[in-house]
Amino acid sequence: DFELNLARCVDQMTLPELGVMAMGFFKTQTPIRSPELLTQLYQRLDSELDTVEDIVLVALLKVLRYSSKLPQVEPLKQMLSALESQVDRVSLLTCLHMALLGCELQTCNDALVERILLRFERELETARLKDMERICLVMALFNITTKSGVERRLAERLPDLLRQRMEEILRHPRCFSNCLQFLTMRGVYDLELLGVALEPRFLKHAYPSGLPGREYFHLDGFARLLGQEYQGAL
Repeated sequence: DFELNLARCVDQMTLPELGVMAMGFFKTQTPIRSPELLTQLYQRLDSELDTVEDIVLVALLKVLRYSSKLPQVEPLKQMLSALESQVDRVSLLTCLHMALLGCELQTCNDALVERILLRFERELETARLKDMERICLVMALFNITTKSGVERRLAERLPDLLRQRMEEILRHPRCFSNCLQFLTMRGVYDLELLGVALEPRFLKHAYPSGLPGREYFHLDGFARLLGQEYQGAL
């Protein structure tokens, strides 16, 4: 068995080599099923967290998120705590993958997420649409309320920022719809943007197969609940 053999030689591999291995699992959508191998990866990453390169860290975070189940909750919590000290060292994209690590098991480290949100707020103008989608997911899923109030400030700024990203929205229309869906889950909505997302021409562009995603049904239901306040397409 590949995973059992891999577990036997983890200690002989460098962290970048483990990162390449992790990328292979993730790219082929193959979760790691060996609890022993997962434990070793958590331990190895933790021991080299201060020096690991971003690309290796992201690869390992992706496969750990994709593979971790209930037996890995404790090492996951420990990793989330350890990652807090790395927020200012790594790239914004890496920070977003740190924030996403606990999503599958709905395990949140409030201090880590707040630090990442504050970092995101500082670099918001340069963030990509896909980055906005990820941070909106984190804010919606964990429903976090921070002492700094950064989640509220971000949620209120994002609609205006989305207006400036029309080229990106045309390339990634579902990212736009997902952003709006996640923002409504935080009680933030923009009637004009909601109308754009539900406009028939936009729907044809976003869902060429004619089968809308769940974000469409969420936004459609939300718009109907607004009643007379919303005058756009349904």
